[in-house]
Amino acid sequence: MLVAAAAVAEPTPLELLQASDRARGGEIGGITMTSTVIAYQDNVEDKSYTLKIEADQDNSLVTFLKPATSAGKMMLMQNRNMWFLSPDVSKPVPISPRQRLLGEASNGDVATTNYSRDYDATPAGEAEVAGQPCYVLELKAKDANVAYDKIRYYVAKDSQLALKAEYMTVSDKHFKTASMEYANRIDFAGKSMPFVSKIEIQDEVQTGQKTVLLYDKVEAAAVPPSRFDLRALLSR
Repeated sequence: MLVAAAAVAEPTPLELLQASDRARGGEIGGITMTSTVIAYQDNVEDKSYTLKIEADQDNSLVTFLKPATSAGKMMLMQNRNMWFLSPDVSKPVPISPRQRLLGEASNGDVATTNYSRDYDATPAGEAEVAGQPCYVLELKAKDANVAYDKIRYYVAKDSQLALKAEYMTVSDKHFKTASMEYANRIDFAGKSMPFVSKIEIQDEVQTGQKTVLLYDKVEAAAVPPSRFDLRALLSR
């Protein structure tokens, strides 16, 4: 008698989000890295920031390092609440993840990715990105206080890394596209795994405008809870 081989179960949308989140700083528990954010106008470099990013499962702290005029400023995200802190301002200023930071990058873009927490995902077929077979997911925001209302998300079948994101309005207008690369590596759960090294965000309305986020000095390690304490940061 022939015994049929057990079919390999397809990953669920939630499992795909969790796996892809890990390679972008979510679902890890603690991560520290440096990011350079470069805005281009008509394909010419216009302005840039250098940032230090610290995050745990639910919180992130972005500290501006360069240029000197911005050094010491911070953005703190606690769950989905976000504040801007500056040495020149005595009180934290509430901000939104949707607000533009630089070029096409929003405040939420520079924080670590936790799509498995922030979005509901449904399967939307399959496609290829740069020759790689991908699962396509339709993501819908669980809460208004996230960077995007809807995302069409392309996750590679073999690696479960997110290769592309198409950002949509509530009315399904496609206005930005992000592509991701994973040249960094981190040690997590006893093994080495790829980690995001570059995100390029292209404006779909104004051609020639794009923003590139480069990541280096990545370390997966616990970050002290005090780094996400608003009162402690204000009294620094």
